[in-house]
Parts: sequence; C-alpha cells; structure tokens
Amino acid sequence: MSWNGQGNTTISVDVESSGSERSANRGISKRDSSVLPFPPDTRERLTAFYRERDEADAARCASGAQKVRGSVWALGLARLERGEEVYESFGVLASAGIETPAAVRAMLDELPHDRRQICQIDEIGVVRTASLKGRMRSGR
Repeated sequence: MSWNGQGNTTISVDVESSGSERSANRGISKRDSSVLPFPPDTRERLTAFYRERDEADAARCASGAQKVRGSVWALGLARLERGEEVYESFGVLASAGIETPAAVRAMLDELPHDRRQICQIDEIGVVRTASLKGRMRSGR
C-alpha cells in the first residue's frame, strides 16, 4: 500500500497470469491451433479459385454488368500470390472443390462454435484451425 498524496491510498498487486491466459489475451497462436489434414495442394487450388473469381469479377465490371469491381477476390489473390497466410471459410474451400475430409469434420465437431467456421492456411500450405475472434483481432 502506498500514499498517493491526495489523501487516498493505492494498492498495487503483482499478478502472474498463466500461459493459457496470456495466449487468450494475444489471440490464437499457431501452437494453440490444430493442424487439419487437408490435401497438400489446398493452397494452390484455393489460389486458382481466387484467380478465376477475380477474373470473372473484372470481366463483369468491364462489360458493365456491375458498376464497381469488387476487391475481395483481388485482395485474397494478392495475399495468396505473395505467400502470406490467409483465413478462409470451409464453405469457400468447398466452392473451390476442396473437400473437407471426414477426419476434419470430426475434429471440428469437438471445437467451440467460433472455431468451426474458418481455417488458417499458412505460407507453406498447412491448414490449421482458426477462430473468428482471432481473425478479427489480426485484421485479416
């Protein structure tokens, strides 16, 4: 306890947080996520899908079928081509023709709801579980 000079006392307490609390405060790290057994060409197939969607979007914009060219596919394609990690929903993976293996579905069923929606694909193509909350905190 100490005197703060304004007639009040202050109490300082040193608190050590456990490893799980620290990781919860920082978001989900790679060591807190599980690797999902997707095919090794998942990243390449997703890149091809993004490229196809971006080209179709550009063609619709050029033909006047839409007024503004969307940026979702273009930005995602740029991230994939630069070799950056990306977050993607299992629905988009399915649209890209990447089937979710039964082992992955079983793993996802055991996770909290916010970790069943998306996955993280790192720069070398490893697919990991991800959290919607963690994705929002990372800004991606």
